[in-house]
Amino acid sequence: MSLDKLKNFERIINTPHGGIKYTALKNGLYHYYSSLRGIGGDLALTFYSLPGEETEFDNDNYQFEGYHDIFISSIVSFHHFIELHIKDILYQSHPLLATDMRRMDNATLLEYLETEKIEPGDRSIDFAVALQLLKDLKKARGSGKKKYFLPQKHDFILLEQHLKTIKKLFDYRNSTLHRGDVILPYLAFDYFISQHVLPLVKTILDSEPDYILKEIDRETGCGLKVFNEILKIKFNINDLKKEGSKDFIDKIERLAHLKELGRASFNLPVSLPRNVLKKEISKLSRKKNIHEKDELRWRNSELSKFSLAEELAHTESQNTKTHNIHVCPCCNGNTLLAYWRIDTPLPGVPKAFKEVTKAICNFCSYYVNKSMGDPYDFKITKQRLFDCYDDVGWPFTSFDPEEEEKDSYSG
Repeated sequence: MSLDKLKNFERIINTPHGGIKYTALKNGLYHYYSSLRGIGGDLALTFYSLPGEETEFDNDNYQFEGYHDIFISSIVSFHHFIELHIKDILYQSHPLLATDMRRMDNATLLEYLETEKIEPGDRSIDFAVALQLLKDLKKARGSGKKKYFLPQKHDFILLEQHLKTIKKLFDYRNSTLHRGDVILPYLAFDYFISQHVLPLVKTILDSEPDYILKEIDRETGCGLKVFNEILKIKFNINDLKKEGSKDFIDKIERLAHLKELGRASFNLPVSLPRNVLKKEISKLSRKKNIHEKDELRWRNSELSKFSLAEELAHTESQNTKTHNIHVCPCCNGNTLLAYWRIDTPLPGVPKAFKEVTKAICNFCSYYVNKSMGDPYDFKITKQRLFDCYDDVGWPFTSFDPEEEEKDSYSG
């Protein structure tokens, strides 16, 4: 079959860019939330990449291949979301504005729209041109004589702080896709996304009242809304250039915990905590509507997955490497298993020790380790996870077999 015939199968999703626009945003958030996982989940690694910190580990954290994928996917997706939003604004003013008409300069194009009626073309306008056209549409509003202009509610996109963010996002998108030679290490990436990109995203979402924020800011079992909580964390790029203060480290640790909550929340088959889910099932079970019965059947199947996960967690807890079961702060199931790590003693040291260093939910995959600090300190869990330490002893006093043999014959 000729590839030209694929045109017959193409479909418009929702609005000209709407459905894919929000899919791009979700992809950007998910990959940003996954950035610590991209370097193996060890937050301690990130502090070796600060400018001026001359150590043998300097900048190692961005060498992970998994981190490359996360950085690229996040940057490209956030840029995609913002690009489609800008083209949405242009399309709403006139469909032709979102298409490629580069044979005309912007002033001629705006005059042309006043008199001509033509269908938009297949090729979308280039991003840099679209951004400049927004500026020209704002000027057109100021003249008071033009039919097509930028509505005032979109002026925020042209604020200097947001234009700088968009330009930097555009630069990183181009450098990763076309040259592949630039990447931000973990802490600098955290700064750029949390302090600049996400505030711009929030402003865009606030300008679209029809969009339901809970699709992005999913409710978690502990009651925290990740997206909004991250926006509350404020730090400066200068904090990355000096030895980290306790306040700065606390912010980075809290950010790491929130991102992990956000990442795991995208793995939930439902966005509601389990206790709310049970109440909804109870309400639906008393109704007769066929559609509601289908909904009840679906929600019951989701609840059964929770139950199975809890049973598996209980079985896993019998393993000697498991310390305890906790309520997961993401999915709210009794599925968060805390694990011991046993340290082998050094030669000449008669004892080993064990401590709880990680916890994993076997339902939503929520994962934390001791390098991030205890989630209890950030009001995420109701119990401490990493306060358990114990001597386990050791059945021998030396690592030298000959020395042990001598001791056994003496006396």
